[in-house]
Amino acid sequence: GTEFLNECAKKELEGAERDFFLSVAGEAVSKEIAFHLNSFKTRYLQTLDFFPGDHHYYPTVLSDLNAIEAFLSALSVSYSEARTAFIDARSFASLKARGMAGYEEEKNAFKELRASYKAYMESLDALFAQTDEQAKASLLAHHKLIAELYETEKAFEEKLNAVKRRMDVCSFSDLEQLTLKLLYNADGSYSKIADSVSACFDRVFIDEYQDVNNNQRMIFDAIANRSACFRVGDIKQNIYAFRGSDPAIIDGLRVRYDEDGSDETENVFMSKNFRSSKTVLDYINEVFEPVFRGGRFRYDDSDMLNAGITDKDFSVEKKVTVLSCLNGSKKEGTVAVPEEVAVADEIERLVREECLEDGKPIRYGDIAILLRKYNSHSEAFIAELERRGIPVAPSGKRHLFKEAHVSLLLSVLQTADNPLKDIPLCAVLFSPIFRMTADELTAVQRGRKGTLWQNLSECAEKNGGSFREAHSRISRWRELARGESCDTFLHWLLGFDGISDALMSLAETETDKRNTNDDINLIYDMARNFDIGGNRSLSAFVSELESAAERDKTVGEGAANAEGCVSIMSVHASKGLEFPVCFVCKANSAKSRGDSGERLQFNAGAGVGLFLTDPRGFVLINTPTREALRLINASHEAGEEDRILYVALTRARERLYITAGKLSPSAEYDAECRLLYGNTKLPGGSHKTIDLALQA
Repeated sequence: GTEFLNECAKKELEGAERDFFLSVAGEAVSKEIAFHLNSFKTRYLQTLDFFPGDHHYYPTVLSDLNAIEAFLSALSVSYSEARTAFIDARSFASLKARGMAGYEEEKNAFKELRASYKAYMESLDALFAQTDEQAKASLLAHHKLIAELYETEKAFEEKLNAVKRRMDVCSFSDLEQLTLKLLYNADGSYSKIADSVSACFDRVFIDEYQDVNNNQRMIFDAIANRSACFRVGDIKQNIYAFRGSDPAIIDGLRVRYDEDGSDETENVFMSKNFRSSKTVLDYINEVFEPVFRGGRFRYDDSDMLNAGITDKDFSVEKKVTVLSCLNGSKKEGTVAVPEEVAVADEIERLVREECLEDGKPIRYGDIAILLRKYNSHSEAFIAELERRGIPVAPSGKRHLFKEAHVSLLLSVLQTADNPLKDIPLCAVLFSPIFRMTADELTAVQRGRKGTLWQNLSECAEKNGGSFREAHSRISRWRELARGESCDTFLHWLLGFDGISDALMSLAETETDKRNTNDDINLIYDMARNFDIGGNRSLSAFVSELESAAERDKTVGEGAANAEGCVSIMSVHASKGLEFPVCFVCKANSAKSRGDSGERLQFNAGAGVGLFLTDPRGFVLINTPTREALRLINASHEAGEEDRILYVALTRARERLYITAGKLSPSAEYDAECRLLYGNTKLPGGSHKTIDLALQA
């Protein structure tokens, strides 16, 4: 709630009076930096084992390692000490170009490690840009800014709540906040209402617990405070940070249960996976064990995926395939065609030649293509599949009123309601409904000064033919629209008048036909619901549709008719689903790294960070708090990207494909580096790819 801002302002003042690293944001970012530095320290210690003591790289490795250790020690002292150590650590000694022969793989691996370390250190420049005195001055100014923001938000909230009470409405987030007020006393203890509600239940079961936010956690805790509670969740599938879900909640619960030691709390691991084949699970474990182990949250052998079903003998077939496309190479595991072409080729081959483990032929409906960035990456795959006549069912969001068939239907209804509107009438006359040409419309307007409808009336009376036919048909629409309810008129218009056929004629592919049919039904359902609401006027219904068009209403794409089609969807949309054959495509697209340009940075555990402005108001000045929050959020987002990939790979039952476009030349160095370091993920890496070159 708004009081969170008040707490942030108080903590900023404490940081200004003492030390930035003693503030909430400073302490949080200090731990974040230490986490990454310790990861680099481990790799540097491994590097010392790669080279003999007299190798020309050895002194440089040792120098970097000493700087890392000094920086780590300074983090626990103060911001000023850490800044000095950071500046020293940023003074990298040069690597000698020549020296002992051999150790080529080790040298390449260390170069990649060092590039990653340098990139991470560079990302800290803004955090340590200010001296200790400047940082304290920024914190003091930032405290005043947040305090002012708090007063503004508080005043706004009071006025907004007054309007809500007057209108007798509340938002979804209001429901959560009001529920918390009912379930908790001011001192944080459970209220009598919480006790009475909890007493209604013997057992409380909560699924998908990894996706809860802190408000939901508090509500669940209150409801279950007198009951036994069974929570089911997988921290590796936490992918809803944009909704406020926090993986630390389920991780903290797991640690607390282990440390409790009582019979009342226990961690139970459902270790058997009955979805995917052993081959697929073995691959997933090999990819993610080094990503998750030693990471931010607990991960041990009990978190590995164990197959509950065994594969048949597929000694000849590849159950997991990693493919790099358009890299100009003839290496094994690569092809020199666009990614969507390679995927479509393999889909055709699977349907033509392969069977599932139960012996049934693979069908299009058994196959799914999963994309991290659906809106920007789906179009090429959809177009290639449709070009080959492969049925496809996209599942993204479409802008309803930007679809040609919906826009035309709206123009028809606007014309039926009021033909004096020139633009809708012109669209209808040009459309497949009447198929008038530009010359014919010019003939309608020539020498006349009225509206298009008035001119069409004169032209119909004078010239007859197609002009009279159009005028007569639209007049019939107008007559029925005035006398019938919305849904009755629309039913007649779409069916008996043939508008539905005209709309369907705009569809070029099977996907377009499915979407057109779905959208026609959607508009008709809207008309029926509009009638049920008691307003039967076509004018009012047209106004409702025009408002929906202004709001840019979106709808799901083709999900209702996905049977027998290749499914294309985002990874988020695939959560909870499974497919016999799964293609995870565009695997080398850039990960999200946070947006440094956001004016306000927010973290539920570390506070709020804003830019300051200079007295003239022309310059935005970063603050240590805002920069600390940006770094923390970027790191957490990168961790979520790993979990999104995990969700994507675990959708496959029998066959898994990971495909990517052209890899950068440094990707092979990156893979080589990871191989030498036990395939362990390097923090703050300069390359935004998965271990694709290595796996290929």
